[in-house]
Amino acid sequence: MGKTFISILVATAISLIFLSTPPSVPAEEDSLTVSLGSQNLHPINPAFGTSRHILVLYHNWGDTLLYRDPDRKQIVPCLAESVRWTDPRTLEFKLRKDVHFHNGEPFDAFAVKFSLDLLKGPDSKVSRHLSDLADAQVIDSHTISIVQ
Repeated sequence: MGKTFISILVATAISLIFLSTPPSVPAEEDSLTVSLGSQNLHPINPAFGTSRHILVLYHNWGDTLLYRDPDRKQIVPCLAESVRWTDPRTLEFKLRKDVHFHNGEPFDAFAVKFSLDLLKGPDSKVSRHLSDLADAQVIDSHTISIVQ
């Protein structure tokens, strides 16, 4: 089976669990309660927790600058409006202005830089995958350059 098919099956199974199982504890305001058996989900941060459960959950509530469109089989903008090479080592992303985090804070270039710096940090479990990333530079509130 292909990875896409398996991902769809996992996402469907998780959705069915949420739809068919009543919560066992009352929900707190502004909270998300997730149960996947005895799997420890802490931390739910892709920089520090890299289990399959955490990554599946993250991809169901988090978006990316770009994503692979499965129909067109191309990388297309998601949180980015556009992306272009400004020189052989630098990608410039123009970011969408209509996006906010769950707490109401606006999504902007400073949030992207914070996330990239966190993912590249010394305690990150994924920093080795970003070794080609030299720097993220905020150009303005909705433009960021990522340098190799």
